Amino acid sequence: MFIFPFLFFLTFFRATYLVIFLFPAFSIIYLIISNNKEKKQHNKKSGFPENKKKAFGLPLVIFGFIFFPLLFSIIISIIDRLDFYTIVVFISIVSLFITTGFYIPLSVYERYFAKKNKLLNFSPPVTIIVPAYNEETGIARTIDSILEADYPYKEVIVVDDGSIDQTYHIASSYKNKFKNGSSYAVIHKFNGGKASAINHALRFSKNEIVIIIDADSIINKIAIKSIVKHFYDENVIAVGGYIRVYNFSNILTNCTALEVLNAWNLIGRAFSFLGTVMIVPGALGAFRKKVIVERGFYEKDTLTEDFDLTIKILKTKGKIAFEGSSLSYTDIPNNIKDLYRQRRRWYIGNFQTIIKHFNIFTNPSYNLLFEFGYPIVLFLTFGRAIWSFLIPISIVLAILSGRYIPLAISLLMFISYSFILSAIAFIMDGQRERSRLILYSPLMIIGYAQILDIILIKGLLDILFRKKAKWTRAKRTTQ
Repeated sequence: MFIFPFLFFLTFFRATYLVIFLFPAFSIIYLIISNNKEKKQHNKKSGFPENKKKAFGLPLVIFGFIFFPLLFSIIISIIDRLDFYTIVVFISIVSLFITTGFYIPLSVYERYFAKKNKLLNFSPPVTIIVPAYNEETGIARTIDSILEADYPYKEVIVVDDGSIDQTYHIASSYKNKFKNGSSYAVIHKFNGGKASAINHALRFSKNEIVIIIDADSIINKIAIKSIVKHFYDENVIAVGGYIRVYNFSNILTNCTALEVLNAWNLIGRAFSFLGTVMIVPGALGAFRKKVIVERGFYEKDTLTEDFDLTIKILKTKGKIAFEGSSLSYTDIPNNIKDLYRQRRRWYIGNFQTIIKHFNIFTNPSYNLLFEFGYPIVLFLTFGRAIWSFLIPISIVLAILSGRYIPLAISLLMFISYSFILSAIAFIMDGQRERSRLILYSPLMIIGYAQILDIILIKGLLDILFRKKAKWTRAKRTTQ
């Protein structure tokens, strides 16, 4: 019982172990039924679900694939008198199977079986906001992609947030290029940050549907048309675009590209099916302006204003979806220094936002945000931070005790599973030209994963010790 592979097979032969793998199935069935009920309860006039206050509730997902499975596996480990390394690995594999068994079926269902609105002639006027600060290396390609986008009525507002380079000059050169029902304006303001820039532009926007695009991103030709069609459903309050990596230059960018692809296809689609996409990305996101205004605009009290705003508007109980054909190609860090600057801001901002909105955990009236969205984000964020400590410790103990073969077999098992997950993500994505990225799957377990874990731990420690953090970004690498 001390060799991990035996534990893997025993989970399928001992009924007591097998029980924990039934929870994802029950949770999925519950969520699908709950999701269908909420759709029927939507008030078409207001565009939001009926606000029925629940007397009592508890996130089913906590018991469905987090708390009970982990507690059950810990109890089994103690009863079987397993050592620390085997306990950690056993709980890790159980957690991995439970979580993937939960969200992958939902993602596959969303990709291939869910009914989707294919209406393409819904083309209300939209406002496109591009916040920019010192973006002279990429602002032209961003505006070019918006100019070439297939959409009839575009009000484009570029906000130069106090740039000290040629951003304003380059953006201003496009003033006479938007014609045939479209308009274009460049606003210059003193530097106040991305949130301030977007809020400033919102006050000038004339249309109900607002699309935010980062100044280092390139959208595809059908991006606007595809993302806007979701607003035909009055219950939809926001839609996130599909982010793809623009610059492939080394191992680091390839690993990031694989990470992004896995995140959107394996997890993002599950959130989209339930209408609870938790982060509408800054690279491409569409919103109903009135919801942003009603919820108090973007705020600057966290380092991840996109995440914060998404949570705020989800509290209205409207739906946030994901559109896989609205592509935004974005620049990513190609060195460790810039990756550290980007991810540290992300992780600190994520911790800040989760803590800020902790009241969701005690309010069942938020429905699927309470039952599904927030608990998963909480688990993935803080759970990863905990395992970032435990896994290295268990590996060191295994090496010191001479358990090389179990360690090697365990790592091989996790790497094999990583290959399988990446393959599923690529099949759902349909991006065959980049299928070679699957070869980087081992680095999602050993190498790249540890780099992110170290940055995550650093971010958590900064939060715990209240170290001041600034809004930082990576250096642009392409032109």
